[in-house]
Amino acid sequence: MCPLWSLWSPNLFSNFANTEMLTLLILCICSAAATLHSCPHPNVPENGHIVFDGPSPYAPFTPNTVAKYSCAPGFDKVGGTDERICSPSGSWSGEAPVCAIDVAAGKPAVQSSGNSASSVSRGLCTISDNIQGSWWEVDLLGSYEVHGVSIRLGKQSSHILNIYLIQQNGELRQCDISAYSFVENATVFVICELDRVDKVRVVAESRLHLCEARVFATNAVSSWQCSQSMMDVLGIFEGLCYSASREERADWLGAQRKCLDRGATLPMKMSDISQRGLRAALAASPFQKEFYWIGVSSSLTDWRWADGTTVAEEDADWSNSKILTSNRPEAVVLARLAEWRWIPSAQNVWNSFLCQSKPKSCTFPGVGEAGRVSFSSQTFTIGSFSVYTCEEGYELEGDAERVCEESARWSGDIPRCRKKKCSNVDVWSGGGIVRLLNGTTEYGNEIEYECLSGWKLIGERRRWCQHDGSWSGFAPSCKVVDCERPPSIPNGSVSVALTIYGSVANYTCQDGYRLIGHATVSCGSKGVWEPAIPVCYDIATLRELKTDSAENHAGLAALIVVLGLLLVFAVLRFSRASKSVPICEKPAPPYGAPNVIYAIPSVITNPSDSVVYYAPSAPLTKMELPPHLVSLKPLPSGHFQATMPIGRPLIRPQLPIFAPSPTPSQLLYSFDYEPIYDVPPDVGGKPESPEEENIYEKLPDIRPNL
Repeated sequence: MCPLWSLWSPNLFSNFANTEMLTLLILCICSAAATLHSCPHPNVPENGHIVFDGPSPYAPFTPNTVAKYSCAPGFDKVGGTDERICSPSGSWSGEAPVCAIDVAAGKPAVQSSGNSASSVSRGLCTISDNIQGSWWEVDLLGSYEVHGVSIRLGKQSSHILNIYLIQQNGELRQCDISAYSFVENATVFVICELDRVDKVRVVAESRLHLCEARVFATNAVSSWQCSQSMMDVLGIFEGLCYSASREERADWLGAQRKCLDRGATLPMKMSDISQRGLRAALAASPFQKEFYWIGVSSSLTDWRWADGTTVAEEDADWSNSKILTSNRPEAVVLARLAEWRWIPSAQNVWNSFLCQSKPKSCTFPGVGEAGRVSFSSQTFTIGSFSVYTCEEGYELEGDAERVCEESARWSGDIPRCRKKKCSNVDVWSGGGIVRLLNGTTEYGNEIEYECLSGWKLIGERRRWCQHDGSWSGFAPSCKVVDCERPPSIPNGSVSVALTIYGSVANYTCQDGYRLIGHATVSCGSKGVWEPAIPVCYDIATLRELKTDSAENHAGLAALIVVLGLLLVFAVLRFSRASKSVPICEKPAPPYGAPNVIYAIPSVITNPSDSVVYYAPSAPLTKMELPPHLVSLKPLPSGHFQATMPIGRPLIRPQLPIFAPSPTPSQLLYSFDYEPIYDVPPDVGGKPESPEEENIYEKLPDIRPNL
């Protein structure tokens, strides 16, 4: 229920001019408040961060709260929107971005023809020969979860035909590029998602002039996670960080000590993938030196890794054929002149060096919508774990706990939070109708009960699905409508057997009285007797009124001539003076009472008659009539005889335009804002039979513009 209703009291707001308007205002405010929904916590991508521009940084979030996204160092925002807004409907605008790394940077690439020595990742362009179906392909040196590819073409490039994602087993996935337009020197991002991607290929119609190619993956590790701030991180290959010294130089043993001091070692036990990655990264590096020490040294008989294990022949990467050891202490360097392959060097020579290390930490693990996550370590160090829960009304699907592994990646996937569902309500013992107001039985949604016609709802009409998956309150029931005993009438009696929906009651009048209204009423679906209860009138009084009406007709012919002159005089006089003339006294109606007079035809009336009999709805002591109305005479029965001095055919004032009448048998005449009822023209002024009478219901007080 709306909280404003707790303040509602007619006395509290008695100084308002119109309590109905105030009630409507409260209903509008409550309705507007009911339509405003708070938002759950928005989803945050892995490797991402979020801050809120609103009154509270914690869920639930009020409408218009702004969520701003950013990514961890080394990651780029891809797709989605940087800012999302909590809407009044309880949902976040737009889509969350993805935080990904360009895994093609510094990786080896080949193309179908031309010179592929230029590195696209260094901002240089590569161009193929003008051959049909020219292509360029990059080896990612690992399997990645690719989210998209961006490319930039040079001015000599032909039309792009396809972009392929290639998996380790050789299977190709063609990206849908039909919605993209590739123009000269414009970077175009193509959304293309696939797991376990090893290579990416770009195919052109003929010549391919490629100046930029980036492949974005979400499961990559950034150089920031290597925590080697004093060195340049060349890349992460097979889960290990490879960093190059900047201006530092040392002999081989000194280089090893420097690496150990930084939690690393000179590179050793490198696979072919790691060595290919190092060669490509050094070739693309803008800060390359001539030589770099690695963790391979000589013994009397063979070459050994820095940990003392023998280097297998297949693991060696000599620039030429295998080089044998000599009698002097030697170690291996990567040489620029040898295209970054192995060559021996005396250990006492001072060279730059490489360090091999493991990543030190993970990034933010991400959280789904309406989810919450806590950590054993706020720095996300290797071995720490994250625990997931959901907001109230949601349940977790997936692993509740994830671990930061040695690869600097979180185990498993981000779990999802789904709204709890309440039980189905297809069958209702109450016997009526049940509707799902929001289409589902999820948390926060409502159901509405409705009884069949003639039955009354007992209990709450609406129930909502609660946070524990149960429906609020209890199911209502349906009870047959009971109108209770119909009211008795003066000078008459009523007979009724049952008072439930569909039952009928019969009214009769005593001798000497005539029934005005319907003799039979029935119990309606709303619990009231329909139509209106009749009344019993004294027949003698009705005859007297009819006789008086007939006598008035005799002088009408002469009166019309006189009134013609009086009417001209009255109009002129009326235009200068007040628009209404008091005839008799009537006190101002109490506050809130309708300023209305009811008209009940007491006898069968001809449309041309000048006499209509009115029954007031309240004690009448004052009534204002326009000057062209002649008189208003009270009768012993409490009714009033209003003589309308208008000749046949009876001409009534032109009616203003009103909203449609509540019933088809009512007309409201307003003279100077005082409502008076006359015989409705829609029934021709004459019922079909003496037994059929017109019953008039109350109309709202309408102030016309006359």
